[in-house]
Amino acid sequence: MKDFRLSLTFMMAAAFVAQAVAQEQPYVELLGSTTVFQSSVATGAGPTARGAVIVLSADGAMKLVGLPALTELAAQAPGSVISGAMALSPDGAAVVSGGANGQVTLRSPEDLHATKSFKAHEARVTGVAFGPSSALLVWGDNRVLSLADTTQGKLVRSLEAFKGEITAVALQPDARIFAVATAPGGIGVYSALLLSPLHQISDPQSKVTCLTYSADARLLAAGTADGIVYWWEVGSWIQKGNINLHYGAVSSLAFDPNGRWIATAGSDSTVRLVSLSSGSEVKKIPIDGGSPTFVRFTAPDQLLGGVSDGRLMLWKVLDAPPDEEAPVLTVTEPRHAADGTAPRMYSRAATVVGMVYDKSAIAQVLVNGTPAALRETGIQDSAGRSGRTFLATVSLTHDGVNAIDVEATDQYGNASKAQTAVFRIPKEQALEVVSPEDNTETESVAIPFQFKCWFPVASYEIQVNLLEVAGSRQPLGGKPGDVIKADVPLVMGYNQVKIEVTSTEGERFSKLWAVTRKVTVPQVAVQQTAKPRRDRAQGPQAWAVVIGLSEYANPGIPALKYADKDAEAFAGFLQTPEGGGYDRDHLRVLINKEATLTNVKDALVNFLQNAIDIDLVMIYFAGHGAPEPARPENLYLLTYDTDPNLLATTAFPMWDVQTAIARYITAKRVVVFSDACHSGGISVSYATRGLGVTEQNPINQYMADLARTKEGVVVFTASAAGEVSQEFPELGHGVFTYYLLEGVHGAADFNNDYTVTINELMQYVEEQVKRKTKGAQNPTRSQTIYDKDLTISLLPH
Repeated sequence: MKDFRLSLTFMMAAAFVAQAVAQEQPYVELLGSTTVFQSSVATGAGPTARGAVIVLSADGAMKLVGLPALTELAAQAPGSVISGAMALSPDGAAVVSGGANGQVTLRSPEDLHATKSFKAHEARVTGVAFGPSSALLVWGDNRVLSLADTTQGKLVRSLEAFKGEITAVALQPDARIFAVATAPGGIGVYSALLLSPLHQISDPQSKVTCLTYSADARLLAAGTADGIVYWWEVGSWIQKGNINLHYGAVSSLAFDPNGRWIATAGSDSTVRLVSLSSGSEVKKIPIDGGSPTFVRFTAPDQLLGGVSDGRLMLWKVLDAPPDEEAPVLTVTEPRHAADGTAPRMYSRAATVVGMVYDKSAIAQVLVNGTPAALRETGIQDSAGRSGRTFLATVSLTHDGVNAIDVEATDQYGNASKAQTAVFRIPKEQALEVVSPEDNTETESVAIPFQFKCWFPVASYEIQVNLLEVAGSRQPLGGKPGDVIKADVPLVMGYNQVKIEVTSTEGERFSKLWAVTRKVTVPQVAVQQTAKPRRDRAQGPQAWAVVIGLSEYANPGIPALKYADKDAEAFAGFLQTPEGGGYDRDHLRVLINKEATLTNVKDALVNFLQNAIDIDLVMIYFAGHGAPEPARPENLYLLTYDTDPNLLATTAFPMWDVQTAIARYITAKRVVVFSDACHSGGISVSYATRGLGVTEQNPINQYMADLARTKEGVVVFTASAAGEVSQEFPELGHGVFTYYLLEGVHGAADFNNDYTVTINELMQYVEEQVKRKTKGAQNPTRSQTIYDKDLTISLLPH
């Protein structure tokens, strides 16, 4: 029973080892084979700084061979190296070879020509190795190992004669420690500088034919004449494994740089790989026509071997067969519609996002030739391929279809391609009104608007007859082409609807739309029913007071030619669709005899109290202004019934204008146009809108200061303090109002968006008035906080 259990345990262990070996089975592929010598390849070293290897033949020929093509780069004829000893310095800057009389020769690794030769040993050199700094280890057939200085070109010291023949020597990668194998067996470990012993290994029972350290200096391996390979942990010198591998001597050993395998060459015409994790043979590579003489890893995935028939062979060695499948590539954004059409947007660039799956690592993803950012996801598809996301931004160079090419390449060069596209919309089509149709008629008090923005939206605003009725000041999110909905209130009759949208990049887009609200109530019912002052369901409204005086009851006040015509023209503009379509219930116009002190006060105080905080108030005044002679700090607007000798009781005080704005007008947006100036000490041949020509007064300055009454008030005066507001007969208007009217009718639309803002209007009027009056009259705006994009007129188009 006991024997059965032991047998079962052995079988299970063997099965486990077999399974482990099967799982570790590396992939080996012959990359190239070429004959470099007519005799056996004795040894090889490299790669050099140029990525080449140096090989030595049994008859003393030396060649420099390029990798991976195995092309000859330089050569020395047979007999150039008398002994079979050769080594390359750790930095690849020098190669050394040994001679029969103890001489060593330093050569250039570029062309193999000798650069220095000196005596470094007392007998025939059988092996050389570069030690620390400029030191060189040299051993010969006299059982002595010497230390030579390559800089000074002389022998420094020698180690006592070993008891047996030196069969192999290996230096750690840092060249501070070396191991020496002697016949018939045993390995000594020594300090390279002092040549002093550090440790003795007695495990091998037969002649050691080759020694090597791993790249990380953690392991030392030895091959023997009877085909056994041993390896130990450096420092503790604990044996980590041994395997009877070849049917004959082991001629060469090499550690895989990644610590996976030991490669061995044997006289049984095989190269073998031993797993360092399992201690088992995982690959056998038969060599036809000769026996391998040396092996060396020239790269983590490349193994070089020399053969007794003069060949060099290069194999690719991988953990598993190389990936030959192209990556699976999917573009998730932008994605074509179900009908195959390209997604639409208005933008200078588009973001491309996707997934790529592959069994191996992805080398790169190119989007229109530019590398995309890659990120591991930890996700695998049903075939076990690892998924990675990619992201890139591409320029959209023209309106219409912009093709986007995506190419993913894995580490083995397998590539997949995909193509998507974006239709870049022209700017004039970037804002699209879905419904209602332009020039729609409705009986409803409000109408739903739907519009699409083919760009990321930061905010939008909807105005009806210049008044804001809907909007959002927050970024909306979503994607280009999403529908935005808003209910828009309407007034009776014609409504001009303006939709203005700002993109996340700060670019503005607008559309003007016409909607007519039809009158459905019979006329008689309208006459019998009192019309309410305002319908709150209609949203913000606009109110205006327009005052113009060219005539005064008192002959002591000089008449003006065009002040009344200016006011009538401005009031007429306000009643047009472009000016907001003011009706009689929202507009008070006082011309000449109608502009009495009582009516002016009623208009500015009582009438404008109808405006609420969300409304817009506009005040226009054209006429005379004057200070009180005895108290010039008291300023007045002159009404039709003003007595120049009794200004305090018959004129409208400027401070009452301020009181009306501060105490009675609750609207947060107030615009004042003032053409009431007074200039002292100026005599001109044309009419001026001022009195007391021998006195200075600050009428215009006071008007500008009105804007400081509260935030949101803007005052635009016809001239600066102390200047004359002029009237030109050829214009038929005061120069200020002439260009004011010209501006609101389109001349001030600098950016051609069919909208004239208060800022555009003031800029236009300021420049034109200065040019017309040759700088004598300078319109002045208040320097306060107000909405500079406030719409003053909407232009038909």
